[in-house]
Amino acid sequence: MAFNHPLEGWDHLVTMLGVGIWAAQLGGRAVWMLPLAFVGVMSFGGLAGVAGVSVPGAEMMILLSVVVFGVLVVRRVLFRARASVLIVGFFAFFHGFAHGQEMPASASLLSFAVGFAVATLLLHGAGIVTARLVALAFACLLGSSAYAQQSRNAPAAKPEPEPQPKEEETVLLPEIVVTGRSDSQVGIADSASQGNVGQEQLELRPIIRPGEVLETVPGLIVSQHSGEGKANQYYLRGFNLDHGTDFLTQVDGVPVNLVSNAHGQGYTDMGFLIPELVRTLGYQKGAYYAENGDFSSAGAANIQYFNTLPAGIAKLTGGSFNYYRGLFASSRQIGDGNFLYALEGNYNDGPWERGNHYKKGNAVLRYSREHADSGWSATFMVIVSTPFVEKSEIALATTDAPPAAVFPRKDRSLHGQIALATHPWESGTDNGFLHNLRARSAAS
Repeated sequence: MAFNHPLEGWDHLVTMLGVGIWAAQLGGRAVWMLPLAFVGVMSFGGLAGVAGVSVPGAEMMILLSVVVFGVLVVRRVLFRARASVLIVGFFAFFHGFAHGQEMPASASLLSFAVGFAVATLLLHGAGIVTARLVALAFACLLGSSAYAQQSRNAPAAKPEPEPQPKEEETVLLPEIVVTGRSDSQVGIADSASQGNVGQEQLELRPIIRPGEVLETVPGLIVSQHSGEGKANQYYLRGFNLDHGTDFLTQVDGVPVNLVSNAHGQGYTDMGFLIPELVRTLGYQKGAYYAENGDFSSAGAANIQYFNTLPAGIAKLTGGSFNYYRGLFASSRQIGDGNFLYALEGNYNDGPWERGNHYKKGNAVLRYSREHADSGWSATFMVIVSTPFVEKSEIALATTDAPPAAVFPRKDRSLHGQIALATHPWESGTDNGFLHNLRARSAAS
C-alpha cells in the first residue's frame, strides 16, 4: 500500500520523474543531492500530515510543483546546487504532507514511511536514467546523421596532399591559453627555492593532521611517530629536522618554534592550525635568508590566514580508528573591517590496541582592516586538547600475549608516561604559546 501510494497519483508521479530528470540535467553533485533532499524534507511533511497539522493550500502547491518542474526540465533552467535543493525541498514538504494525510489508520508509520520513500527514490532514479538515455539517443542520432552527410559529400577522387610550407614561409600557430595557480616571483624571489602555495592547492589535498599543510613545500615530508597531540616529525631534502629544529614555521608572522623543549630546540606543534583557513603559504628553502634567524638553517615557511572567507564552511568528517572532525567557520563585515571566526573539534583513537582517546578543540577569532596601501589584523587562537601520551610498543619476545592486529603500547598502570599540554597565548612567553612538560611515574 505504502509503496504503491506515490505511483497512484499522476501529480506525484510526474513530479518525481521531473525531479530526477532535472537532477540529471544539472549534473555533478545535484544527481544525488536533489533526490535525497526531496525524500528527507518529504518525510518531515509526512509527519506533519500524520500529526494532523493544518497546511492550507497543500493541493495547490502540489499542482504548482508539476508546472514548475515541467518548465525547469523543458527550458533546461539550471541553478546552483544550493538553490536547486531549496526549490526541491520546498515542494517536497507538500508532497510528504499529502502522503501523511492519506496514511491508513491501520498502517504502521515506519513501514508506510519506508514504502513511499523507496518508491519516490525509484521514481527519481527512473527520471535520471530517462534523461541519460534521451541524451545518449540524441548523440547517436546526430553522430550518424553527420557521418552520413560527410560520406555523401566526400569527393570520389583521392584528395591531394596539402602543400608543405617553404622554409622561409612563416607559419602562424593557433593561440594556446594555459591557466593555473601561479604567482610570478620575478623581482620578488631571491632564488628558485622560494615560492607561494595557495588555497586552491590545499582544498583538494587529503590532510589527516594539520602539520601536513607544510607538505605543500616541495621536498618537505611530514610524519608522525607515537600518539596524537605530539608535534610532527619533519624531513626536508633528505635531512631529518626532528620536530622542527631546523625549519622556521610562522603563522601570520608569529613564530611557532619553541626556543626550548624536552624533545629538542625548535619544537613545532601545529595542532592549533585549521587548514581550511589558510590563504597562502610562503616558503624559503636553504640557509640563505638571514631575516629568518634561528631555526631556519634548512628553510622557513610563513602561513597566512584569510581575512574573509570566500564562503562559510560547515564540515563533518569521519574515518578509521574512530576519527571524527567537525568544523564551522564563517566571516562577515563589521564596521570598516572584517570579522572571521572558526570552531573545530577533533577526536581520534589512533591505530592502537587501546584507543588514544585524543580530543582537541580549536577556536579562532580574527578582525582585520585593509586599506589601499596598508592593513592590519588582530587574531586570537586557543587550543584545548587532552595530554599527549607517549606510545611504546611491547617487544613480542617479552610477553606471552599473541601478536595484536594493531599497534600495542605499554599499560599506563605499569609504566611512566610523559604528557604535553598546550595552553593558549600568555604574556611573557617567547612566541605566544606556553608548553608545560610534566612527567610522572606509576607504580610498576
